[in-house]
Amino acid sequence: MADRVTCRTLGGHVVEATNGTSTVRLDLPVAEGGPGTAMGPHETLLAALGGCTAMTLQVYAARKQWPLQGVELVLTREKAAVGVPEAKERLVVEVKPLGPLDDAQRQKLLEIAQKCPVYRTLTSDLDVVERLA
Repeated sequence: MADRVTCRTLGGHVVEATNGTSTVRLDLPVAEGGPGTAMGPHETLLAALGGCTAMTLQVYAARKQWPLQGVELVLTREKAAVGVPEAKERLVVEVKPLGPLDDAQRQKLLEIAQKCPVYRTLTSDLDVVERLA
């Protein structure tokens, strides 16, 4: 079954996205001409990656019966260097597992973070197809 989200403009740069059950709003930051009242598109992408990573780690730790008490993540999008043809954008994910975990468990959780479905989608050979509705 495919995931499906519908987006529609609400006026100005504000956009509402819904999956039919939950709704989020997005808009452009003030620096880009928007009102800055909600997360921007790239921030929403970072939130999707962070949320998926946190859930993946929680599920894994529960299955292993590890004492993971929570996860904090800081995600940053670094733009590609201008004028450097080989330069790429980077998403940096700082993972902070919370709880009395040993070093081996913490290291394994960092490895498992790369198994989250959103991470795998972003690092796959992804095609984006656009067409008029």
